[in-house]
Amino acid sequence: MTRLRPYIIILLVALLGLGIIWAFCLNYILKEQERVQIFLTIAVNYLILMAMFVQAYIYKKQSNAMQEQRDVMKGQLIEIKNQVDLAEDALKQTEELINLSERQFYKAHRAYLSVEHISPATIGPNVAPVLNLKVMNGGATPAFNVTCSLMLGIHNRQPIVELEKLIPPSAERSRLGKIIQPNQTASGDGGPTRPFSEDIWLNITFGTQILYVRVDVWFFDIEDTGERHMITWYEWDTNRNHLIVCDI
Repeated sequence: MTRLRPYIIILLVALLGLGIIWAFCLNYILKEQERVQIFLTIAVNYLILMAMFVQAYIYKKQSNAMQEQRDVMKGQLIEIKNQVDLAEDALKQTEELINLSERQFYKAHRAYLSVEHISPATIGPNVAPVLNLKVMNGGATPAFNVTCSLMLGIHNRQPIVELEKLIPPSAERSRLGKIIQPNQTASGDGGPTRPFSEDIWLNITFGTQILYVRVDVWFFDIEDTGERHMITWYEWDTNRNHLIVCDI
């Protein structure tokens, strides 16, 4: 009934207008034939005007309805966008968790090498130093293509900060093993080809100079996509005639 009320009001206004037009014709047009003709002409124009008002009213109602639908759709789009943003955030967090899990899995299952033992095989004046090295894989997966190099340096004191400067920048690698399985070891020999002179060896023996050894170990891990590098420093202990790990 509420929806029909505007149309009922328009109909009553139209009937009232026709009544007013007819009363005007009765009072001011004396000839009946002219009166009817003039009434019909005015009434038709009036009804056309009323139809235009009705059409304008319908258009207004439709415009309001379309505006309401547009507002509803806009709200739905905003809600959908918020849901999409939440889904993207959740996806990003899931990807981060997956990457974190992959990194943790990789760290837990990759190969970890450590120098288990190092000792001089041949060391003294006028001979090229040869060192025995044993490396252990303490990780959960094999280490591939394991190689090492042993570099020696001499200094008159223990320069903790400048230790890198004492060691030659490069040395030939020697192969320890193509594959070192978990909880297994591999051994190898290596060292510089240039022997110590009598004077240098005496200085090392009597403690006026310190002999340092740098052990570099390279290997491929579980991913086999890049080479990992491990460095360990040793110092010659003249009292016990063997090498000990430097506290650097």
